[in-house]
Amino acid sequence: MIFRKGHNRSFFVRFLYSYLMILLVPFLTIFVTYACAEVSIRNEILISSENSLHQFFNNVDSRLSEMVHTSFKVLQDDSVKRRAYESEAGNGYDTYQIKQYLSGLPQDTFSDVFVYYYDSDRIISAGYSSLSCSSYASTYYAKNLEIASMSEEAFRDNLILDRGNTPELISLGGAITQPTLAVAMAQNAGYALGEPEMTACVALHPSLLAEMLQSANFHRDGVILIFNKDGTPLAASAEFQGELDLSRYTDGVSREDTIGGQKYMVQLFDSTVLDCTYVSLTSASAFWEKLNTLRTVCLVSLTLCMCISAAVTVYLSKRNYSPITSLLRTIHSKTNRQYDRSEQDELEFVRTILQQSFEENNLLSSRIENESHALREDFLLRALQGTWNQDGEEDAFSAHQISLLSDKFCAVLIRVESFDENLVGSRENSDTQRLLSLIFANIFEELCAASHQGFMLELGAMRQVGLLNFRGAPDEALTADVCSICMKLSDLLTNHFGICFTWAVSEIQSGLQGIHTAYAQAVHAMNYRFLYGKGKSILYRDVKNRPFRYNSAAESKASQILLNYVYQDSKETPAQATEAALACFEISPQDSCEAVQCIKYELTNTVGKIARQIGPSLPEEDSLIRRLFDADTLFDYRAILEEALNQLRQLRLSSHETHTICDKAASYIQDHYTDPNLNNNALGNALNISPSYLSRLFKLQFGQAPLDYLYQLRIESAKELLSHTAMTMEDIAVRTGFLNGTALIKIFRKIEGITPGAYRKLMQNNT
Repeated sequence: MIFRKGHNRSFFVRFLYSYLMILLVPFLTIFVTYACAEVSIRNEILISSENSLHQFFNNVDSRLSEMVHTSFKVLQDDSVKRRAYESEAGNGYDTYQIKQYLSGLPQDTFSDVFVYYYDSDRIISAGYSSLSCSSYASTYYAKNLEIASMSEEAFRDNLILDRGNTPELISLGGAITQPTLAVAMAQNAGYALGEPEMTACVALHPSLLAEMLQSANFHRDGVILIFNKDGTPLAASAEFQGELDLSRYTDGVSREDTIGGQKYMVQLFDSTVLDCTYVSLTSASAFWEKLNTLRTVCLVSLTLCMCISAAVTVYLSKRNYSPITSLLRTIHSKTNRQYDRSEQDELEFVRTILQQSFEENNLLSSRIENESHALREDFLLRALQGTWNQDGEEDAFSAHQISLLSDKFCAVLIRVESFDENLVGSRENSDTQRLLSLIFANIFEELCAASHQGFMLELGAMRQVGLLNFRGAPDEALTADVCSICMKLSDLLTNHFGICFTWAVSEIQSGLQGIHTAYAQAVHAMNYRFLYGKGKSILYRDVKNRPFRYNSAAESKASQILLNYVYQDSKETPAQATEAALACFEISPQDSCEAVQCIKYELTNTVGKIARQIGPSLPEEDSLIRRLFDADTLFDYRAILEEALNQLRQLRLSSHETHTICDKAASYIQDHYTDPNLNNNALGNALNISPSYLSRLFKLQFGQAPLDYLYQLRIESAKELLSHTAMTMEDIAVRTGFLNGTALIKIFRKIEGITPGAYRKLMQNNT
């Protein structure tokens, strides 16, 4: 959405914006197409230019290669090398032979071929025979007046090279647009590793060079330049203003740059023959002139697209706004509500009107349904309790909108034991009970609806009762259906909500009186939860009519077992004593709930008597007795009874042996503090006393727990070793009872406030 929620903007304006957004697609398509086409054409122009320049520069390289080859041949001629040994004019015949050799070389592309001898300062030329360097310069330049300004010294310096056998490209003078370029190669006449003695020079026709440079100038306002190895320009196709730093460019890569206040496309290529560089400078505007047509077409297309989009947007907005206008008129005629554009938009106005109508209808329906549901639940609860009004049964059900399938009913009493608080909610939250009731009601009634009719009622915290109204069928089949429904309910709630519950099922009853009877049977069956345990199914038919069986002799025997355990210091564990006491009554699954409750009462009463005999100092005595009476199951009762016996025995022992046993514990710790396995459990086992009980007694006598006393001994021993030995932390940990050096460092820092290493350094500094 491009609009903020609740923004008071007319839908007509929203339509305009929406269609404009949609019609921007062709606009963006043209723009993207143009961008892609521009990139493609730019690449094509660059590649075409690079190919053309490569072809030109390869042609120049071929000329230079020919000149290099000619220079090398000249230096290899015997007569040329012999002449280098003569410091004077020498033999005229030798000069004649050299001139004849030079004259025989190809002359179509060369303006002259000559050899300059350093010692004699003479030049033997194919065109001018043997002359001194100064005479050759004046004679040569006499035919080229435009370059006569070069001095003889500069001309001679160009010919004297500082290395041999390496050709160089030099300029013999002339304007930069029509220079005389030459390939010069110096050599020692005897092939010795000495200084060069002569230079062979092959000069290119200036007109041929100018023609080549002009032919390579493919774009107007472009310049072709040739630079020597030092970055000095030797030749150019046109006059050029500005300085060019060749180090900024890469061979073969085009780059747009501003030179002399004008933008150029710069392309640089290194010669493969000589140590020189060719540079092409083309005006950027001329280089990209092929893109102008594309830009014009794209601009016209974008303009047309915007105009057409605007026209289509206005047309579609008016057309689609017409139904909204009609709807606003209808609302005004039916509700007399006038739309005000300054307060809200059309959609918000229509939504508000509809929402108000729906809320009024839903509120009315909800009130009717809630009242009907509350009356139905109240009627069914009174039927369960047997307090309904004594009217006709059919009239009573019809009055509460209950349509019976038959007159047969069954009650299912449910007690929630546990649930996943992450899925349902916390037990302390008041909404959790309502959520549980909703879950049970929806699922139970849905499961019953397949074959029968079900109602779920809330009795209190974590307690529900389900009432089933059956279709006609034998009672045995109906009981099987009830068990099947309860099993499905248990599986669903356990898997999806982690809910565990115990359920008690009554027998099949008839009529309103049968509802009350069924509920009473379910309550009676739920009492057997103490024997069956939590999360079980209990059928009334399985527990009814169980005889009451109780043995008073067993009560005396069980009480004696508990007394013997507490007072006689037997080797039995609390679990063994508890099991022996319960075994006296021979409790079985077939016993009645009343008999088991009597056994529970008698054993709990015996525990209370023992506690009072020992003294009033039993920790949490009242709470422990109350927990025994409130135990939900026989398993819970057995665990609490074990805890009570253990506490009673420890209380009796502590009343006589408190200081003796604590002194023994302290002595045992002093003797075994280096044992890394020494802990509360090991100490309790060694002294045959409960670890938790010993810890309480030890703290009362010594003011600290046994483990704190143990750690204090170990740290004192470690401090002694740190002060007087150079042992490592691991060795000290082993000697003092710690598992490793890390444990030693942790406990040492906790007790002493510094690390062992810092303590050792402190003690060493003090000594």
